Amino acid sequence: MVKVYTVQPLTSINYGATGIEAILQNVETALVTMLYDQPMARGMAWEAPIDRPIQVVQMQIMPAIAEGIEEYEPRVRVVDVDVDVDHMEGRYKAKVKVVIRDDEQSV
Repeated sequence: MVKVYTVQPLTSINYGATGIEAILQNVETALVTMLYDQPMARGMAWEAPIDRPIQVVQMQIMPAIAEGIEEYEPRVRVVDVDVDVDHMEGRYKAKVKVVIRDDEQSV
């Protein structure tokens, strides 16, 4: 059976992470990293739409997040992106479900 992991934005970093924990931490990092934010990896992550209606942003960021994560961390496959929108604050928070590719092959 394939295990699906739910990943939310990074809250802390475990510098000694290995295995699945390291992979999921990489996904968390990609989830909170906007395009051009990384000085040594300007192309890493995803491009956040700015100054657009929140309903449009919600639909645009789901594929952008999935593509950015799969490009940055090829050991995972994104199976779902859920975006919670706070209309009063004009903010959104993404939650991603991923499958580790090695787990898929062992089934």
